[in-house]
Amino acid sequence: MNILVTGSAGRVGRRLVGDLLAADHEVTSVDLKDPGVTHPHLTHHSGSIADPNFVERVVDNVDAVVHLSALMSWKDEDAERMFEANVNGTERLLESVSRRPVRRFVLASSGEVYPENNPVKLPIDEDHPTAPTSFYGFTKHLAEESVRFFIRRYQLKGVILRFSHTQDAPELFDPESWFSGPRFFLSRKLQTAQERGQHDVAEALTRYDDGEEKLVISRGRDGTPFRMHITETADIVQGVVRALDREEAVGETFNIGSDEPISFDEVVPRMSEYLGIPTADVRLPVDAPSYRTSNQKAKRLLGFQPQWDFERMMKEGAEFRHTTGR
Repeated sequence: MNILVTGSAGRVGRRLVGDLLAADHEVTSVDLKDPGVTHPHLTHHSGSIADPNFVERVVDNVDAVVHLSALMSWKDEDAERMFEANVNGTERLLESVSRRPVRRFVLASSGEVYPENNPVKLPIDEDHPTAPTSFYGFTKHLAEESVRFFIRRYQLKGVILRFSHTQDAPELFDPESWFSGPRFFLSRKLQTAQERGQHDVAEALTRYDDGEEKLVISRGRDGTPFRMHITETADIVQGVVRALDREEAVGETFNIGSDEPISFDEVVPRMSEYLGIPTADVRLPVDAPSYRTSNQKAKRLLGFQPQWDFERMMKEGAEFRHTTGR
């Protein structure tokens, strides 16, 4: 198949493009950045799906589409750009695809469409009510609804995948990582809170800032430790590939993520052992995200089987750090 991958230079996109090429697919790559891959079966187009003419060109002669590109931000000033990229961009791509004989359209959505900080039941499965509490989650919810409309109206062979939080194992111990830094490292967590105008969160963290880097055991206002799924990129890509291959996927929505959530009070001390830096056990003036998401539907219908747990991610991250000195 000739598979169009939007967001091909991103974390998931780079890995997916490599796996598709290794499986002898033709890949049409779309991103503002070059994915940094050269291959005789890869055609890259630098551009934005904000341009309808660009979209019309890149969807010609493709058999399937994996729509990964999105803008993710928690800054209020980015709301308009997020809506344009994640909602209007998705609709624009669907419009072009609906006029062509595309065999599969896979949308990368997010667990942010659920109220992960306040679930009505656990585990969170695909039937759980969607009630996003972030603007990013709201845009993903609307993108999902666009796909469902095109499934109903144009018989699009669409699939919706709700990704968990995703990281490459080697970035786990990197304080400069866009995900891992603000999640685990005191310096980046404090900086991020200040940039977002979360003054009460910044104040709580500042009490532990003595100039020495620390890992943060984050807790909510009532002492509940943060608990969430973090999934290695390779497992997310496995889910995407299976969604492309399986007829059972068509018209369905799947949670794609690790088997078990991590609890910060358990894993951060282990990370501290690997890194040799102290921890700070911090109650933050927020409700702790504390949830468990079910991937049983993806296992049952797609044959999805995660290969990574968090311990393996830590070992891989530590080995990368040792080898590279980063």
